[in-house]
Amino acid sequence: MKTPIFCPFEAGVNPFVAEADIHTQEWLRGFGLLRTPAEIAHSEAGAFTMMVGRMFHTAEYEKLCIAADLNALLFLIDDHFDSGGTGKIKAFQSVVRSLILILDDVPTDPENPVLRAFQDIWIRLKKCGAPKEWQIRFRMSLIKALEANEWRMRIMDSGQLPTLREYMYYRPMIGGANFFCHLAELMEDCIVSGDFFENFEVQALLGYCADVICFANDIFSYRKELDEGDEMNLVMLIQKTYHVSVEKAQELAIEQHNQEIEEFISQIKFLPKQAKHAGGVAGERFIIALQRMIRGNVEWSVNDTKRYGELSEFLL
Repeated sequence: MKTPIFCPFEAGVNPFVAEADIHTQEWLRGFGLLRTPAEIAHSEAGAFTMMVGRMFHTAEYEKLCIAADLNALLFLIDDHFDSGGTGKIKAFQSVVRSLILILDDVPTDPENPVLRAFQDIWIRLKKCGAPKEWQIRFRMSLIKALEANEWRMRIMDSGQLPTLREYMYYRPMIGGANFFCHLAELMEDCIVSGDFFENFEVQALLGYCADVICFANDIFSYRKELDEGDEMNLVMLIQKTYHVSVEKAQELAIEQHNQEIEEFISQIKFLPKQAKHAGGVAGERFIIALQRMIRGNVEWSVNDTKRYGELSEFLL
């Protein structure tokens, strides 16, 4: 009997998820990002809209569509740069430079359909009433995620594996969980003040949230990645670091995930009064939004997507 994934938070699904999925499939086709039956089938099997639907329970329809579009686009980019192995750093750097120009609102008319699609998302995000303070937070966290993915590509090109400690530092940014924490503010209508985010304990809370989302993903996906020749995964790095079996490494990864969940819960209980005062009602809603993201990621991985194969052993 394997150690179960510990995730004691409320599960739910946004009521607009089916409509948003129809929108996103049409949106991808409109930008020429779904052209063949194989690409369409791959997108449908991924159930990417359901992922954000499980994470953002209360997002309005238009907001959920933005999150669904962004999520599908990110998976498309990830699959593209993961395929074919090494040698894609320059192409990725070019994409990153263009994405930053878009985030900086530099007038541009990109020909690349991925960039045009992202530009559309950024325009729509700002139209949702996102204040400048939020835009700056989102921009900075997205750039960190892009930098982390460039680091990952460099490691892959080198033919070496990072240390476990290095990987655990970069992993939440590689997976984009860091900026999804900020996306949750907008989706769940709980944009908080800069004073709230600058609190050390709140930063720790965000770190635990991003960690558990990405560690869970590694636990669910390591077989798929191993089949594809990718050993840059928490399970595989634990195995190599501690010289244990894959099964034992998986157990240790689950224990690490569950320990981070416990730390996340403890951090909520002991947030100082100063942070609670700075956050107010929005801060309380934001903490609930983080919990929903964590549980939504697990529910989607186990019950919805076909990316990782059969995961019944992880059923809660």
